[in-house]
Amino acid sequence: MHRPAVLIAAALRVMHPKLYWSSLATMLALGLWAADKKLDEMGDHLRVWASVFTALAIVCNRRSPLHRDPLSRPQWFDVMTTFGNYGVVSMKMPNLGIEIVYPAGY
Repeated sequence: MHRPAVLIAAALRVMHPKLYWSSLATMLALGLWAADKKLDEMGDHLRVWASVFTALAIVCNRRSPLHRDPLSRPQWFDVMTTFGNYGVVSMKMPNLGIEIVYPAGY
């Protein structure tokens, strides 16, 4: 998880530097808040959290229900990535009317 998170962070820094730095500032503020509240376990987790994003969703078994995020905004980034060994993958986005097919390693 660490290496892909670092690669995604590097991409975000290039694509949207203000969002990247805002995320780092948020993590720092969370760390200071956790220290002030004596939340040592939270501070420990923040020190090893490699992602510039504050949330992570894991989808397994190669299928997921349609996802809707009513609180999301168009200018925000959602990053999707895949891990592991698999054959040809098909990602369907019916609300956009597209289906993306790609083999492992691309």
